Amino acid sequence: MKDRFLILFVLVRRDYAIQFAGSALGIFWAFIQSIFYIMIYLFISYFFEHNLDKNKISNLFSGLLFWLPISEMLIRSTSILSENRNLIKKSNLGMDLFLQIPIFQMMIHFFVLSIPVFFIFYLNQTLNYYFVFSYIWIFFVGINIYFISHFLAKANVLLKDITPIIRLVAQILFWTLPILIQFKNPIFTIHPFFYFLKIFRFFVLNTEIFQFQYFYFFIPHVLFYFMYYLSKRKLSKLILDHL
Repeated sequence: MKDRFLILFVLVRRDYAIQFAGSALGIFWAFIQSIFYIMIYLFISYFFEHNLDKNKISNLFSGLLFWLPISEMLIRSTSILSENRNLIKKSNLGMDLFLQIPIFQMMIHFFVLSIPVFFIFYLNQTLNYYFVFSYIWIFFVGINIYFISHFLAKANVLLKDITPIIRLVAQILFWTLPILIQFKNPIFTIHPFFYFLKIFRFFVLNTEIFQFQYFYFFIPHVLFYFMYYLSKRKLSKLILDHL
C-alpha cells in the first residue's frame, strides 16, 4: 500500500511537470488561473447585480471553490490514459493507478484554493464551524468523478479524442449550477451535482439552509456507478488493444 502511494505521488508530480513544462510559474499557474477566474466571475456578478452583499459573495466563492477543482478533474481524467499510453504499455502499473492521478490533483487544487476563500468567509463572518468536513466531502465527490472518469477516459481512447466535448459539457454543467445564478425553478435540482454543491455549502457557510431530498441525491450515485461498472466489465479488455 505504501509503495503504491509513493508510485502515485511520483506519477502526480510527473503529470504536473508535463502539463506545465516551459511555464515560468509551473504548477502555481493552475492556482493563479483559478483565482483569476474567481475575480472574473465576481466582476460579472457585480456587473449584473450592482449590489453584492457578503452572502452573495460567499455563495459565489463557495460555488467556484467547489466547481473549479472538480471540473479540472473531470477534464483531466478524460485524457489521462491517452496521454500516458506509452507508459501504461511499458509498465505493469495498470490503468487504474493512472486514473487516480486526477483525484489527487483535485485535492491539492482544492486545498490550496480553499485557504484564501475560507479566509474571506472568516472576514465576512459566514464561515461555518464545520468547514473542516468540506475536505472529506470534496474527496467523496471526487470518488464519484473517479467513477465517471473510468468510462470517459476509456471512451476517449476508443473515440480518439472527446476532450472538447467534455469541456463543453463542463461549461453546461457550470452554468446550470446555482453558482453565478440562483435558479428558482425546481427542475435544476435534477442537476447531477446540485446536491453535492448544496451539502458542500452547508459545511462551509453558516448562512446555508439545506433540505435533503434522498431521491435526487442518489440518482447521480446510481448513474456514476453504472458508468463505472460498464467501464470495468465492458471496456477494460477492449481498451488494451487501442492503447
